[in-house]
Amino acid sequence: MTRPTLFSLALILAAPPALVMGQTEDITPDEVTQLDTLNQQTPLPQAPGEEMMRPTQHGIRLTPRLARAFAGMWIHETLEKDIGAALSDEQKQKLSETISQKMMRMGHAYGPKVAPFLEFAFENMGAGQRNIKPEKAKEFAEKAKETLPIWRELFGSMTEDCRPYLDEDQLREIERKQRQIEKALDRFDDRMDRWSRGEVKEGEEPFDELDDDLEDDPTEGQADGNKPRKPPEVRSAERRALWLTRDLDPGNWAQFLDQVRQTFKLTDEQYARGRELLKDHTARARVIATPEWRQRARRNRALYSMSSTLYKESPAPWLFHLDQEYDEMVKPVLDIQKAFRLEIMGLVTREQREAVLAELREFAEKHGMTADEADVRFPTTQTE
Repeated sequence: MTRPTLFSLALILAAPPALVMGQTEDITPDEVTQLDTLNQQTPLPQAPGEEMMRPTQHGIRLTPRLARAFAGMWIHETLEKDIGAALSDEQKQKLSETISQKMMRMGHAYGPKVAPFLEFAFENMGAGQRNIKPEKAKEFAEKAKETLPIWRELFGSMTEDCRPYLDEDQLREIERKQRQIEKALDRFDDRMDRWSRGEVKEGEEPFDELDDDLEDDPTEGQADGNKPRKPPEVRSAERRALWLTRDLDPGNWAQFLDQVRQTFKLTDEQYARGRELLKDHTARARVIATPEWRQRARRNRALYSMSSTLYKESPAPWLFHLDQEYDEMVKPVLDIQKAFRLEIMGLVTREQREAVLAELREFAEKHGMTADEADVRFPTTQTE
């Protein structure tokens, strides 16, 4: 549950919904008049250092189109990219409608409760803002606590809505992600309990570290207040390491298969074989890539990322040791990943490759690239 996710949902639920879902989503004539009036107003004189806000009557409204856009983004990012779900266009449309209609109902029911939280957060909790005053933190926490049941209801219902479209492996993966979201919300709840008592740690942000290594963190059961606060440079290095090692998690390999399917327009038979290869290779990789193994890999990259803080002496020998240790550690998993990708590319026929190459070369020619510059080759296990 990252900062963008929470704020995106807050923005959507706080916005008053359109009056009738089936009606046009265009701006009404009255709203056009209001906007013209606002645009023609002469700005009031502003004192030096004074911040000025110009409120509008309606603000941002939740429309069916906006709700469908968020639902489509969630389907693509969470179901297709993260867990490799293969949904037909009809299934995606049906699921998108289910989720978006639910969001419209929730926006209508809970908007007045979420709006004060969202407005206060934007006004007082800007990104990167540090050393929040206790009185502001207390007011923010009181507003946030009122909205927590809404987030739990929304994320839980979205997980339930997608069940009919997933196989057993994908169901386990989406349930794992749901547990991660619940843990992130629990962490946020604990933090807001502290903030409501005026207990704000130095440099603490509202949504900081909610989802840092939730799956593998050996201390995830500890209360937020019992864990020592890590310095900002350490937290930054750990977040960077998490992204650098993302491909080491076999759970993310489905994205490659889905990209190949979309690019080369794989048939149902090719894709089914690809799913078998994915299952086989990820099972082999998971024997090596245990949670403890991933923790060690991330720690290695986090230490490497912190080399810029070593000013007293050259870190080169130490970095060489870290690189050597990391390369030896991840090589078995990367070898399995490479074999998986080659076998997936081996499913693509010559005709499918030529069709994509023709599209790429046509695109290149339109942009002035020469034949040599536009020469593209794909890795394959086929003899060609």
